[in-house]
Amino acid sequence: MADPKWHPLLELMPDGVAIIDRVGVVRYMNSATEAATDVLRSEALDRSLKDFIERSVLEISFILETFSAGARTTRSVADRFGGTPYTAIARCVRDWQGNVIGMVLILSRSSDPAVLDASRNASHEPAIGSAGSTATIRASDEAVILGSAAAKHLESGLRALKIGSRVLLVGESGVGKTEFAKLLHERSGGRGRPFVHVNCGSIPESLFESEMFGYERGSFTGASAKGKRGLVEAADGGTLFLDEIGEIPLSSQAKMLQFIEDAAIQKVGATQPRHLRVQIIAATNRVLADMVNGGTFRKDLFFRLTVVTIRLPPLRDSPEVLDRLVDRFTAEVGRRRGAPLQIDAACREILRKHQLPGNIRELQNVIEHLAAVCPASVRPRDVEEALSQCELRTVDEHANHEMSGGYQIVVEPLARAVRRFEQHVIQAAIAQTGSKRRAAALLGVDAATISRKSRRDNT
Repeated sequence: MADPKWHPLLELMPDGVAIIDRVGVVRYMNSATEAATDVLRSEALDRSLKDFIERSVLEISFILETFSAGARTTRSVADRFGGTPYTAIARCVRDWQGNVIGMVLILSRSSDPAVLDASRNASHEPAIGSAGSTATIRASDEAVILGSAAAKHLESGLRALKIGSRVLLVGESGVGKTEFAKLLHERSGGRGRPFVHVNCGSIPESLFESEMFGYERGSFTGASAKGKRGLVEAADGGTLFLDEIGEIPLSSQAKMLQFIEDAAIQKVGATQPRHLRVQIIAATNRVLADMVNGGTFRKDLFFRLTVVTIRLPPLRDSPEVLDRLVDRFTAEVGRRRGAPLQIDAACREILRKHQLPGNIRELQNVIEHLAAVCPASVRPRDVEEALSQCELRTVDEHANHEMSGGYQIVVEPLARAVRRFEQHVIQAAIAQTGSKRRAAALLGVDAATISRKSRRDNT
């Protein structure tokens, strides 16, 4: 199936086209399918249809049933994250004897207003307690994610993107930087175009360049025979969201800078660069200026990324948003558990007084905890217990506590006191960054030093 001579023609089609063989393996998909499903060809080709469906941001699970039944189906499908809805057309192909020999899937952008409204009202709802669950506010719902302090920054961010400049989002963990980036993407004309979210801290340093920029086939030992399309290239025509930008390895920052300056990439093993059209939004909860001074972040990259810096306020500074968030999250968990959850004014006042140092993410965790332990209505003591279990201390609060005298001073030999304080700082850095390697970068030392001093701390 999918004779290669037809590939150039299929690549020109505005609709997504995917071809599945008789045993349910994806054999071909064009770039429009990549954009619609947010699944790279390298992640789908020669893999099962079931795996492709699970990776897709479109709700297309019905295709498995269509394939198994050898049938044909046309259905409007929504994006799990509230993006552009599509019409999915699945047609099983038969030979002259009537045997199913494969299936063709066509994904066409929907223009039906009813479908558009249904898609905008759909939200991605992870299971209660699921790992990595974050605040799932739809980017199109500006009234929820933006308080008065943040809303005024939206227009400046949009103007920056319009002229091709970069935007940096800063703020505490959990304030909604990812959702704000999605909002900028949509409002800048990105609806229906790629939005590639890259967590820079989750990519191992040794793989960073190949994951971000891709590689040609045969570039190095162990490379895929088909090569690899990088995350930057996947964002062509849309938005590249560089989350946790402060975690980019110093050794890879020069190539990232070159991409930003030239709007072009050169894959590992490639001889010619490829020019891309990508708007860039970055985000961090770290102070990049301090990293520049510490030698762990390039000054030229810093200035390229900070054309417009938007500081998203913590939830405690946007009290007008809290009630809307509580309403949103209680409605979501109510649908998932099949029974409504009531949180009255007294309970909400407790949440306000707590100030929620973990911001939106902590608020969602608290409400999901309440949904799991409370039968219907929530009592004030239930909220207090949930807060005690979900309690988070931000790095900023910890630092302020230490600077204000929270660190216990013990009169002892100076060398021992210095060593004890040093170990305290190292453990705080590891807790903040999540790894000894990133802690070493934050503190401006090599990883071996951190490992050695950490072992000494445990002896």
